[in-house]
Amino acid sequence: MSRILRFISNLKIRTKLLLGYVTAFIFLLIVVSLIVYPIMQRAIEANVESELSNTTKTILGMIKTSADASIKNYLRAIAEKNRDIVSHYFLQYQKGILTESQAKEEAGKALLSQTIGKTGYIFVWNVKKAPESIPLAVHPKIQGEDVAYVDFVQKGAQIKNGYMEYSWKNPGEEKAREKAMYLSYFKPWNWVIAASSYREEFMDLINVDYLRDSILSIRFGKTGYPYIMDSRGNIIIHPALNGNVYDVRDSSGRQFIQEMCKEKNGKIIYTWRNPDEKEFRKKLVVFNYIPEFDWIVASSSYLEEFYEPLHYIRGIIVAIFLVSLAFLSLLTLVYSTYIVKNVNRLIHSFRTGSSGDLTVRITETSKDEFGSLAEYFNNFMEKLNESNQLLHREINEHRRSEANYRSVIENIQDVFYRSDIQGNLVMASPSFLTLLGYESLDDCLGRPIDEAYYYNPGKSAEFIRQIKDTGSVANYELILKRRDGTSVTVETNSHFYFDDNGNVAGIEGTLRDITERKRAEEDRGKLESQLIQAQKMEAIGTLAGGIAHDFNNILSGIMGYSEISLKAVQDQPKVRQNMEQVLKAAERAKELVQQILAFSRKAAQEKKPVALSAVTGEVVRFMRASLPTTIEINPRIEDTADVILADPTQMHQVLMNICTNAGQAMKEKGGVLEIGLKEVVMDAGNLIHHPALKYGRYLELSVRDTGQGIPPKNIARIFEPYFTTKEKGEGTGLGLAVIHGIVKDHGGEITVYSEVGKGTIFRVYLPVMEKQVEGKNEEEEVVPREKGETILFVDDEEMIVAVNKQLLEMLGYKVFAATDPLLAIEIFKENIEAIDLVITDKTMPHMTGFDFIRETRSLRADLPVIICSGFQEKEDMEKLADLRIGQLITKPVKMNVLAEAIREVLEKRIN
Repeated sequence: MSRILRFISNLKIRTKLLLGYVTAFIFLLIVVSLIVYPIMQRAIEANVESELSNTTKTILGMIKTSADASIKNYLRAIAEKNRDIVSHYFLQYQKGILTESQAKEEAGKALLSQTIGKTGYIFVWNVKKAPESIPLAVHPKIQGEDVAYVDFVQKGAQIKNGYMEYSWKNPGEEKAREKAMYLSYFKPWNWVIAASSYREEFMDLINVDYLRDSILSIRFGKTGYPYIMDSRGNIIIHPALNGNVYDVRDSSGRQFIQEMCKEKNGKIIYTWRNPDEKEFRKKLVVFNYIPEFDWIVASSSYLEEFYEPLHYIRGIIVAIFLVSLAFLSLLTLVYSTYIVKNVNRLIHSFRTGSSGDLTVRITETSKDEFGSLAEYFNNFMEKLNESNQLLHREINEHRRSEANYRSVIENIQDVFYRSDIQGNLVMASPSFLTLLGYESLDDCLGRPIDEAYYYNPGKSAEFIRQIKDTGSVANYELILKRRDGTSVTVETNSHFYFDDNGNVAGIEGTLRDITERKRAEEDRGKLESQLIQAQKMEAIGTLAGGIAHDFNNILSGIMGYSEISLKAVQDQPKVRQNMEQVLKAAERAKELVQQILAFSRKAAQEKKPVALSAVTGEVVRFMRASLPTTIEINPRIEDTADVILADPTQMHQVLMNICTNAGQAMKEKGGVLEIGLKEVVMDAGNLIHHPALKYGRYLELSVRDTGQGIPPKNIARIFEPYFTTKEKGEGTGLGLAVIHGIVKDHGGEITVYSEVGKGTIFRVYLPVMEKQVEGKNEEEEVVPREKGETILFVDDEEMIVAVNKQLLEMLGYKVFAATDPLLAIEIFKENIEAIDLVITDKTMPHMTGFDFIRETRSLRADLPVIICSGFQEKEDMEKLADLRIGQLITKPVKMNVLAEAIREVLEKRIN
């Protein structure tokens, strides 16, 4: 094959053209013949088959029309005859010979005594109540049954007279068969008389002789004809054959008659020879089946009788082929000579140009393709000459640009990078080494960017998705990983870049190190947060100060009048006990106010010896009253040294918060709340588990519940501010955070252990005071008495003035009282020598307590002064020193505290 191709390639163009055109023409003609001839042959065969099929259908129509007319007339005669029989019995009824029921019975017998064909019979419908009810008035098997549910019965009841066909299957038969029926209506009794039988049983009614002449008159081509036989091969109508042909074979031994009898419908091509013929020829037969007569109607014809036009067409095609081949050969010779001449000219010009002479041109005057080719060649050489000169200029320019680009890339502070479509780094400026701490770009290129350089590789997908969505990103922040594993924050402007075909080739852009800028922004944010928090605390402090002032004034009245009442009920133990509880509650409220002030930084916390068992007992009593009865409280308080140095209100707050959380954990199903207090020693063994504590004795305050428990994922976060798992409005997430801070401030530690579904236990460790302090019995407190002095008491609250006037008078002092500092100055002026001591509120309208003291000191410099305040501010200590104020007492003030302060100030003056 290769030799043949090599031989052809070495031929001259003229020979190639001639050989190519002739070969193409022959090939085309053969292809056309192979396509057209079979198409025409199939078209003729289809036309023959269509003609035979149409003829067969026409014969089937003739047979059916003849059969329908014969069956219809036959059944009509039977139906109308039986209507006359029914009419006869009706006349006997009218004449009185028979009753109506007898007449109907006799008529029915007469009808049932007849048969139609093999299985046909006569029956009657009573259509008086049709269509709702159509009973069988006469029937050989199911007389009296209502058959209104049958479709053809409803149709027959409507028409009453006429011919009908329908499908019916008797009991025991596999499939339905076509049935014919004629209806005749007898109106006096509303009877529809039906003569019915299967169509196949009327075969004897067909006039075969009448059909034979019509069918045999049909011809196809020269010798084609139709014929009829039954499914057993018995000839019914045929122009030449009689008898049974079931076993007839064609020239190949094929029993085509048997195939027709089995298939009943279709077409067959077989070989056949008529008695007067010598050779077998192909014959086409199309056949259809008439089931009711068991007839096969066939139309057949020899195929070659329809192929004669094809032979004529084949001769014409051969003649055209020979004439065209001769003309094409001559024409190819002429044109090939012209083409070869012009091709040789082109070859010579190209050879000259390829040697370096770009000024070569072709002179051509023709307007054909060779003229256009010569023009294109001249334009090409002109452009080539220009391009050659331009190329030299661009090469020089490119060399200069490349040098400039290399200088920019190598000296740029920002990083320029490029990655391929797989995400591998394929290019980077030298500043990439400085940014990520590498020594050579060879160590960096070719590595996947997400795995090698992202601090968190999972973030790369988000970066790529952002570029896909918008096409590019600007000022997009990424955290990259340096070679030593540390992070560096960069800002990138990146976008897709494309290959020569317009497909995405990768991502390119710049990276700028913004680590220091981000650190500065974070520092600025922290400072802003601290400033906002300080402003909030200042606002809270101002609010807390106002609340504390008003609340302490209220507590002053409660505590004062309670102490006055205690003196009056010494002989009533129950009332006295109740009053003592009021005083304790007021003391607790006072401590709570101090806690608020401490939180707002308006007052310092006061730590003092506290018996933790007493605080625990108070909380147990409170929780019993507040928790539902489904929660059992089980205190386990050991008898031990339990005094710690603490703020009692904060200790109360710690225990109340933990117990409240435990109660909420058991509010749905109930459970057991166990509150324990015992002494433990933190030695070397225990300190391993409590590294925040020091060696020594501690009180272990434990709160255990049997609630739902805390999931492990939340355990590490429960002491974080604002962390909460409660619904919105049920908690702020500050409780445990505040408790953690209180415990740490008292030199202790808080731990938690929990199992989901079993419960939780909190343990608080607080250092025990080594020197235990005995509690002072209030009943043993000694209240210092007066020594005949006079006191001026000033406060803007009338209740405080009234109660303290009573208390001071109970102590034996003479008291001047005023609610207005201006009025108090007037009283002082009038009794300037008689007044031994001034007690004034710090915050009053018109004039503060400090201003009031300055005014009175201007009148009498040695005047002793005590100042009272709902809260103590940090700057108050400087004012106390400047004005030489003897005491500052925090409201509310108990009687014994006030009495001791008075005596201390007055005794100091005497001394």
